[in-house]
Amino acid sequence: MKRVKSYVNKEQRIIVLNSSIINNNEYKNLKEVLEKHQAIYESTLEQDEKINNRTKDILRHSFIEIYHIARSEWRAINKQESGNTNCSLCNQPNKLIFFIENKFNESQLNVGSTCIDHFKGVIENKMTDESFETLKNRLLRENREIDRKTEFRKEYPTLDAMLRKYNNIAENSSLLLPMSLYRFIIDCISAIHDFRTKYFKGKIPKAKLKDLHLTIQKIDTFIEDTIDPWISENQSNDFVVTLDDKKWLEMNKKDNIVVYLRENQSLISEDTIEHFGYQSFLKKHIVVIRNSLAGVRKLSLSQWGAIVTLNNSNYGNIRFSASFSEIIKNFGCSIFDSNEKYGFDDCIKIFRFHNIIDNVYVLVYSLDKLFNGYEFYYSENIDRITIISKLRNSYCEYNNSETLFEYIGKYMRDYNTINNAEHFFFERLRWKLITYEYKEDYLNDMKKDKEKYS
Repeated sequence: MKRVKSYVNKEQRIIVLNSSIINNNEYKNLKEVLEKHQAIYESTLEQDEKINNRTKDILRHSFIEIYHIARSEWRAINKQESGNTNCSLCNQPNKLIFFIENKFNESQLNVGSTCIDHFKGVIENKMTDESFETLKNRLLRENREIDRKTEFRKEYPTLDAMLRKYNNIAENSSLLLPMSLYRFIIDCISAIHDFRTKYFKGKIPKAKLKDLHLTIQKIDTFIEDTIDPWISENQSNDFVVTLDDKKWLEMNKKDNIVVYLRENQSLISEDTIEHFGYQSFLKKHIVVIRNSLAGVRKLSLSQWGAIVTLNNSNYGNIRFSASFSEIIKNFGCSIFDSNEKYGFDDCIKIFRFHNIIDNVYVLVYSLDKLFNGYEFYYSENIDRITIISKLRNSYCEYNNSETLFEYIGKYMRDYNTINNAEHFFFERLRWKLITYEYKEDYLNDMKKDKEKYS
């Protein structure tokens, strides 16, 4: 539903009509309109043919200024009555009636207990101390300023909306504008505000009123030719800071980082990643990082980090993991260098064996396939892995699957390293002879468990 534009309400009308300012000759037509209409809307100006164009301009652009001056003529007086009457300003019923008095024409209006508060304190004190000559000069200055404001707003009727639009582009574009683009808009907004203020104060002559159009045209052209294309070109660039990134940084009181990023062409750099939080940053750029990890076959995210399978058939479906910070610190620079690729050797150094039950099972079956002269078993709760040497008829126990993989994992890569494992790994283990009692008490049960889960 369209909102009806109101230029004068009942309270404003009463205050102005009973004030001395309305008796100025230049407001003669305005006074007639106020006396004729209880309230004034845009439709009033369109329908009443007797209202001249100057009065329409005053009502549209400057009446609020006249009202503020008129209102300053009034002060609360030490007079009150009891009774049942309506407030002259808001028309609300009141049992306790107060009065306000006009300093210049001594007119009085009865007001209610709420409206009386508008006329106490600062207004009364200021008016009391102001001489008539000082007041007269002030009113003349303010009347001249009203004229200038009327002229200005007639020339630039949509300026406030334009300023809101420019500020929204500077502060709320979908991407964080680089400092050069951002500063241009902010400087133009400041120049517009400065021009308007100086014109209102009479520091810019009327002959130069139209000069502001050049600034407006300049900023509109810059937005169309420079800012819009920049946003369009970088909309799909994951490394340009977004509005959501900016809001997150500001919410976390990291405004200095926003400034730094603007100066860095609004691009996320390695030294700013930590300010976003490793987890949120990794989730946002997971596709880019994944594409750079040639040594990884599959990658997924958990609550605390990433889980991967490596791009080497000998490792089968064994899963490895690393925290968000480890991934970013070791592979984050791939975001800033699209040609950077990380192979299997890079990945195996960073990702650790993921020590959960089903992954230990996968590890044991993978080791069985790779090392033919040996069998691998796990205890029920995977707190121990047992290696059986067929030729030696001996066994060796590891109480930690991660430790086992740390030593044997490097021999799983290819044919040569698998062959070297006999000399550099298995031969150096402390083997124990498999006795009849060991078979009965442990080995047979482990074989059954392994068959059950195979």
